[in-house]
Amino acid sequence: VGHINALVWTLFRGKETEDSPETALLHGMNVFVKHGLQGRQHSDHHHHTDIEQMYFVLRGRGQLLIGDDKVDVQEGTAVYMPVNVPHQAFNDGDYWMEHLIVGCPLDEIREGTPAVRDWRDITPVIEEHKAIAWPLLTREGEATTTDGGVLQRMHSVTRYAVQGRQTTDWQVGEDLEMVYFILSGHGAIESEDDQEMLTEGTAAYVPPNTFHRFINQSEGWLEYV
Repeated sequence: VGHINALVWTLFRGKETEDSPETALLHGMNVFVKHGLQGRQHSDHHHHTDIEQMYFVLRGRGQLLIGDDKVDVQEGTAVYMPVNVPHQAFNDGDYWMEHLIVGCPLDEIREGTPAVRDWRDITPVIEEHKAIAWPLLTREGEATTTDGGVLQRMHSVTRYAVQGRQTTDWQVGEDLEMVYFILSGHGAIESEDDQEMLTEGTAAYVPPNTFHRFINQSEGWLEYV
């Protein structure tokens, strides 16, 4: 349990974490967790002095207080939370609201701009590795999204979809660690010397400079962020 009322599933943590070494894989990011907030509950009101965060709503709907603004969020909404911006999650419905939280420590502390993006409002693109992509959040100075980039140290947040029985081309994050979370479907993620099965709710960590690809083993779509 964290932030008063949220159930917390720790998927990955920073390498300096002493407990749970099997999840302590992250180099740049320091946390990749799933939160569940029960109906009619809210988290605490807090801020972070040296960590930028990204929220991605997996299920349900609710509201986020960001500074002085309260915004509606639902499944598929991505939210960027800069340092020193007070925030709080509210679930005003009767059902659970589940969301991912990704944290990344900053080497240089400076003000940022909060952002709220819904994948339904973004024009999809076909990426070189054959996945359909919805770029939700990008780094400052990169105009992939309609209102420019906001991330300071994190590189990007993107929603992907791979058609049934299709395999993406090989891809690599040069000097970038990558973490994926499966939204729906099942398949596999393959590296040059390993293959891991993927189902809804699976998180996969890919170290920097590691070639990998996705294999959709079902008739339906394989969707991930």
